[in-house]
Amino acid sequence: MSSAAKITLCVPTIGRMEYLPQTRASIEAQTMKDGVDIVILCNGSSEEARAYVDAWAASSRNIRLVRSNPRVPMFDNFNLGIQTANTKYVTFFHDDDRYAPNYLERTVAFLEHHPSAVLVGSNYDFIDESGSITENRRWIAADAVLSRREYLTQLISRARNIIPMPGLVFRRSLLGAGFDTKLPIYWGDFVLLAQYAEQGDIGVIAEPIVQIRRHGAQASNAVPMSRAIPMRTKILMEYLAEYNSRFHEDAELVRQLCRRVERHHRVHLLWGWANAPSREESEACLDAMGKGPLERLSARVLRTAGELGLRPYRATAKGLSTARIIADRLHL
Repeated sequence: MSSAAKITLCVPTIGRMEYLPQTRASIEAQTMKDGVDIVILCNGSSEEARAYVDAWAASSRNIRLVRSNPRVPMFDNFNLGIQTANTKYVTFFHDDDRYAPNYLERTVAFLEHHPSAVLVGSNYDFIDESGSITENRRWIAADAVLSRREYLTQLISRARNIIPMPGLVFRRSLLGAGFDTKLPIYWGDFVLLAQYAEQGDIGVIAEPIVQIRRHGAQASNAVPMSRAIPMRTKILMEYLAEYNSRFHEDAELVRQLCRRVERHHRVHLLWGWANAPSREESEACLDAMGKGPLERLSARVLRTAGELGLRPYRATAKGLSTARIIADRLHL
């Protein structure tokens, strides 16, 4: 590994050979050629994938290969890369995503220019299995640094991270021994980045320099809305309680954000009810909405609507807006 490197580029892979060569192509196309160390984190991959990364690692002195066999949890694997890094910055190129040629150059320059930022991310696109763009995420209007309060408000208001975890560059000093392995895979990144925002500003770049792939093999696709939304609500409410204990001056903000979490809980379960693939999942979404009198009454109304075939929208951004309107009408 190069002693003069500025950034360590980790490639966590479980051997997705249908996509990994595209990720490699993204790395080899980077306009930042010097000062980059590469660590391939081969995590319980197939024999074919092991042979591929062996050949890749042998192609350059700046590439190191770290194997885990059997497979370890995601954050444990990421931490193996962090622990090898002795550079100023660390990033991860996931084995099913694509990165613009100026990704490293753009993000490193941002962090160099904004010393208060502990990490930086950008706008992004979603792509499908074939690589076609399916959705543009343009939540960042202009390059900026966000304070902890600004970032937390954005996170809770959208119930989404405005910058994707598979497209962040971190200051190595921020990461210590690595990510908190006690955090769950599902929604754990919400807490992780909120905690980092407590330590410094969050950098955001308006240019979309990451493409996040959605495909059937992703673990998140296996979790139904009736379980995913309560998990999200629980982890956010627990974090806000912890945050309130550390920042008493933000008590009113925390109260406002808790109300938004509760609102998102109801709206997204309503969305889940309308798009449930089965009657069982539809019922589970209504059951998860809450046990208060208003929630029980609304559930009865929605069950009747479902029996009459009145599910008025599909799983689209417009459909989610409609879910919010229905929630307003039901006073949820």
